[in-house]
Amino acid sequence: MASTSWEPMELTRGTPVVLPEEGPHAGAGVVTRMRAIDLIVGLATEVITARSILAEEADILHEPQGSIVMVIQRTYSGDRPVETAHIDGHAPFSKSLNPTR
Repeated sequence: MASTSWEPMELTRGTPVVLPEEGPHAGAGVVTRMRAIDLIVGLATEVITARSILAEEADILHEPQGSIVMVIQRTYSGDRPVETAHIDGHAPFSKSLNPTR
């Protein structure tokens, strides 16, 4: 899975959460990290689509050209957006259409 996230620097600059993978809240989710600086996240919006993999993504994900990836565009917000993420993923998917099997 490849993910790119954006957080407004005017919200996080000078706080313990400015670098999501460093500091006292390293690796915590955006809701937890924003709560640590007194920002309450009240809404998460996701748009999920599928498309052909891009060349750069194929290299990162070690998948062949022509693979289909699921793309999740996610925005968290309180009074204003606090994070937007673009997530590309490729994973085997299997679903039985016959529940008796």
